[in-house]
Amino acid sequence: MSWRQSLRVRLLLLGAVAVVVTLVVAGIFILASFTASIEAERRDDLQASLDRLIAAIDPDSVDLAGPQPLSDPRYDTPLSGLYWQIDDRDSGDVIRSRSLWDQQLAPASLDHSDAGGEVTEAIGPGKERLIVLSRTVTAEGSSGERHFTVAVAERRGQDADPVRRFGTDLIGALAILGVVLTVAGALQVHFGLQPLQTLRRQVAGVRHGESRQLPSDGPEELV
Repeated sequence: MSWRQSLRVRLLLLGAVAVVVTLVVAGIFILASFTASIEAERRDDLQASLDRLIAAIDPDSVDLAGPQPLSDPRYDTPLSGLYWQIDDRDSGDVIRSRSLWDQQLAPASLDHSDAGGEVTEAIGPGKERLIVLSRTVTAEGSSGERHFTVAVAERRGQDADPVRRFGTDLIGALAILGVVLTVAGALQVHFGLQPLQTLRRQVAGVRHGESRQLPSDGPEELV
């Protein structure tokens, strides 16, 4: 008998396909939810720092002055991966966090005026990939309007990315779960088809004259 005619093989294949499809869909949904949660948390952290920087701007001051040290000490640690910068768009003056050392965030990433800030990508110190939250601010001073661009940035290294680590762990967990579900499905098919195997032998017995009729004590679905 060909494997294509085997009910057992068909059930096993359908079960395996169902397990794979279910786990893939579940994995995509879980990873998307986790990513959205992490991105929201990152955005909130950067937004809090951006708001504090904006609040520290004094439009009546001749020279730009930075805020008191932000809560995260990485802003004061050279090349830590967490940076801020304020550009005076009228005078061209720039102040920045100590973490930027003697470098600046790329001006191309600092040209957004969205009320909540705009998220972009940029290349930072050491050619690292940065996620930048920036906002253009207009402040009214005693001598008129002044315009500033404020930005905070965070390094997104692949090795330290929690989404990447979670995705790797998730794939391993789903693979193990897939194996367990496939084995469980195989056992279910094996024991579920046992009455059919018994019925097959009984039919063969009647066909060969070993029995006169089929017994009446089989499963309800086969009686």
